[in-house]
Amino acid sequence: MPATNNRRIAKNAMLLYVRMGISMLVSLYTSRVVLRVLGVEDFGIYGVVGGVVALLEFLNASMSGATSRFITFELGKGNIEKLKKVFSSSLLIHIGIAVVIFVVGETLGLWFVTNKLIIPEERMFAALCVFQISIVTSAINITQVPYSACIIAHEKMDVYAYAEILRVVLKLLIVYLLEYILFDKLILYAILTFSVTLILTTIYKFYCVKHFTESHFRFVYDRKILNPMLKFSGWDLYGNICGTIKQQGTTIILNLFYGPIVNAAANIASTVIGALSSLSSSTTTAFRPQMIKQYAQSDFAILQLLIKRSIGATSFLLSVCAFPVVAEMHLIMMTWLGQVPEHAVALTRIAIFNSLIGNVNAIILTPIHATGNVKNISIIGGTAYLLNIVFLYFLLSFVSLPPLWVYLINCIIMFVILVADSLILNHQIPQINSIKIWTQAILPIVLISVLLYILCNYIVNNMEEGLLRFVLMFVLTFLVSVLLYFSLVFDKDIRLFLLNKFKFLFYKVKS
Repeated sequence: MPATNNRRIAKNAMLLYVRMGISMLVSLYTSRVVLRVLGVEDFGIYGVVGGVVALLEFLNASMSGATSRFITFELGKGNIEKLKKVFSSSLLIHIGIAVVIFVVGETLGLWFVTNKLIIPEERMFAALCVFQISIVTSAINITQVPYSACIIAHEKMDVYAYAEILRVVLKLLIVYLLEYILFDKLILYAILTFSVTLILTTIYKFYCVKHFTESHFRFVYDRKILNPMLKFSGWDLYGNICGTIKQQGTTIILNLFYGPIVNAAANIASTVIGALSSLSSSTTTAFRPQMIKQYAQSDFAILQLLIKRSIGATSFLLSVCAFPVVAEMHLIMMTWLGQVPEHAVALTRIAIFNSLIGNVNAIILTPIHATGNVKNISIIGGTAYLLNIVFLYFLLSFVSLPPLWVYLINCIIMFVILVADSLILNHQIPQINSIKIWTQAILPIVLISVLLYILCNYIVNNMEEGLLRFVLMFVLTFLVSVLLYFSLVFDKDIRLFLLNKFKFLFYKVKS
């Protein structure tokens, strides 16, 4: 694999990590200030009204995946004329989605807000203002998707990093303005958030128009381009809907059989998993364009290498963070929350292991998405999610089990889906050897995970709980992970590449 590709992927991954880290830190700070300024009631109104609009965007989520795949694929093919048609077609579809969401929002959504949501009468006007602003914000975000897909396809992750710095500055400015502008705080917050979206969307659009020839919109109605995109998004939509049903269904089952206390524990687990998922998705995003381009160019040897490297890189970064967190979950939650809900520690631990499996599966799905044929993975994965919920409901109706079993069964189902998706990958791209991916990457990572778990448990059982134990565990986990991943997972080229980088940094710091 060309060294330039290695450097590009490493650089992009690092930029995405910086972007994610800055965003998380500022979000933690601004959310606390916004909660204080708005008050609990207005903060809740903003969340629930905005959530109604977010529910209407499920169609856009599937179409976003199709847009990213087809633009990246044609860029890999080097067919500029078809790339222009794909971009214009995708933008046309997203404009159509924005119109549909606007119409449904102004009819069904507006009725739901005014007749079904519990909102104090004196705050209804402010809530309706937030709703209208949220619909317009959503429409702008939807039409911006093809431009974001272009930036990712061209692997210009530095644009995202700079844009995120600007977003951070604007978020901090929002907090400042909320404190000092004498106006309805809820409406003002919605207007300022909309302004940030509009500014960043405008920047992305102008950047793409200036740098990428395909991003100049022209009206295109070509069924040979539209039909594959709509078919892709249609099957992807089934999988996404089933995934949403599985996620929300698990929440409902926990409520039905265990009550709201366990729901609180599950919400905490979701928050922790969200942070870890952001970490893994940064690396996956850095590898994804190269995978699709290599498939488009029929370079299957490089594609298989990228799959293995992506699994190794994301699993390494997750392992370094996940296992100390799993071992010290009680200490972390006591420090973070003060009072830890019952079952929160156990559920979060299982959820983290579930996310490790989901991370590997997300990488396996990328080359399958590159083929444009997502029917099999959507049917098998989506149906497995639905059967999981049905099975859990009937099992708990007849057998009394601890809530931990709900997450354990979810974890088993996720592993079964990973095996099924690996077989589908081998079937749809016969040049990819799934057995080698398992023997050279997945199974060694399972072995490493077991060893790290034993190490962390040994430290927990032989040291008193505290900051010193956590720091020691993190350092040892990092060192052991480096040793094991270098020995068992990373190939020779990656080992040399990383060693050269470490040497360069060492001599630079020393000088």
